[in-house]
Amino acid sequence: MDKLNNMAVKEIKVKFEKTITLNSSDRFYQDVATVHADPFYSVYTLVNENTGGNFYAIVPTVNMATFANKLDSATYHAAVVNIMEYQKTQPGYQKIREWIAEDIENFRNAIKSIQQSKTK
Repeated sequence: MDKLNNMAVKEIKVKFEKTITLNSSDRFYQDVATVHADPFYSVYTLVNENTGGNFYAIVPTVNMATFANKLDSATYHAAVVNIMEYQKTQPGYQKIREWIAEDIENFRNAIKSIQQSKTK
């Protein structure tokens, strides 16, 4: 988790909801990963938040959604992947990915580290 803490991690306010709404304009999704830590499934996303109109923050943040069952986490993960596929067709998406390539790599390494710590 320390590696994620070194990245710009968005403050998370705990609020339990049964419905999560995703759309393709609030943020550009750069990567997604699911980590299982019994009994929960956490879906981490690396995103560039929308700052208004067609503008997105250059510094990405890490968001996390936690689920009590595998099906819900898989559904959420798949929805993010589908949004990412759509966003790849949008102007500027690839350029942002080029600018934050190091952040994407750091996110992936942090997730690997978290997954390895859960299997020990």
